[in-house]
Amino acid sequence: MQYFPINIRCSDATIIVVGGGEDVVAKIRLLLKTEARIAVFAPKADPAIAAWHDEGRLHHYPRQLAPQDLAAKDLAPKNYSNTRLAYISGADSSIRDQAIHMLDKHNILYCVIDDLPRSRFITPAIVDRDPVTIAIGTEGKAPVLARRIKAMIEQNLSSHTGILATVSGQFRQYLAQFSSRFRRQFWGQIFDNVAPSILA
Repeated sequence: MQYFPINIRCSDATIIVVGGGEDVVAKIRLLLKTEARIAVFAPKADPAIAAWHDEGRLHHYPRQLAPQDLAAKDLAPKNYSNTRLAYISGADSSIRDQAIHMLDKHNILYCVIDDLPRSRFITPAIVDRDPVTIAIGTEGKAPVLARRIKAMIEQNLSSHTGILATVSGQFRQYLAQFSSRFRRQFWGQIFDNVAPSILA
């Protein structure tokens, strides 16, 4: 594997988006499903970005990303020193390269949209049954295949899968007093015998 699939916690993090064109809108739609704070730096923004800003779902700064945005530690809520990830539009090479330089300096992972060689990470196709997520990646070699696999999984995976996972998580505390062997057997029975009727 050239790329190792991981889940990154977003509840206490900021994700930066550099650029405001159509190429970043699809990525932002995915990011809006997370609990991350989203900061978009772009002199001009797509109408969808402006609407999300007005709704309070992200913050749009009508300018380019600057070094102080990443270095400052006392500018809350404009402090992005806890930035975990960034997406960069490739539409303007000079803006792209400036952003890459700044993010590299702070060891922040970034994805240059539609530019695999320059990216430090890539975004897989995602099946979303929150909190259950399934990531399908082809290391950038066959994105259409990844989307086909995603469609196959979505067709066969119940929309109630996330509810089952949430309820299971809430119930775990009541089994903490039992042995790990009992817990494994209990959940095995639940997911083998009870869950299929719920997910049907």
